[in-house]
Amino acid sequence: MSAEPLTPAMIKDTIQRHWTNQAAIYDDDTHHGIHSEAQRQAWLALIQRWTGAAPLDVLDVGCGTAFLALHLAALGHRVVAVDGTEAMLALARSKASQAGLAIDFRLADVAEVPSASASFDLVIERNVLWTLPDPITALAEWARVVRPRGRLILIEHTGPGPRLARPGYEPISSSLPLFSGRPAAEIAPLVEAAGWADLVVEPLADEVLWGGPSERQRFALSARKPG
Repeated sequence: MSAEPLTPAMIKDTIQRHWTNQAAIYDDDTHHGIHSEAQRQAWLALIQRWTGAAPLDVLDVGCGTAFLALHLAALGHRVVAVDGTEAMLALARSKASQAGLAIDFRLADVAEVPSASASFDLVIERNVLWTLPDPITALAEWARVVRPRGRLILIEHTGPGPRLARPGYEPISSSLPLFSGRPAAEIAPLVEAAGWADLVVEPLADEVLWGGPSERQRFALSARKPG
């Protein structure tokens, strides 16, 4: 007897359950949370180099516990942060409140952003693309909400092999085109197909950023919306 076909609702439910279960321990991983002042300063410097000094309207998609959103807000940017998991957002809101930072957190599917077209100067994400069943649709949606000449920054990774184990994701892994991460060369055509241009890839090999050595190759892929 063949397995029951996976529907979009089943895939979405599996993803939400996985990250709900992971929320309380997510920041414990040195590659996920901030575990030293040197790590925090390294991220602040990197993000400031990407964004410049002038305040931007920024959308953090798949914000999780607000790793990027907190750094962006601390640098003075106006941040909207969306995530599909309420457990992650609850932690994110608490962290922002403790830091005295104003961030607009919204519960939403990252491929259906609850914002008007041309609302942002920058869309940024960290380790989100591999979780998506339709990355091109999400990338096109992010282009919709960015102003002409606005930017996209994808912080992604690839493992030492084609696929790394992801407990909880096994039932849907074959439905995720970028499951477990992919090299920039495989992601770039999807970014271009979604309407982005001027792609630039930057390796993120500094171990300080990740709290220590990482077996994965990490990079930032930036692009710009034509206009």
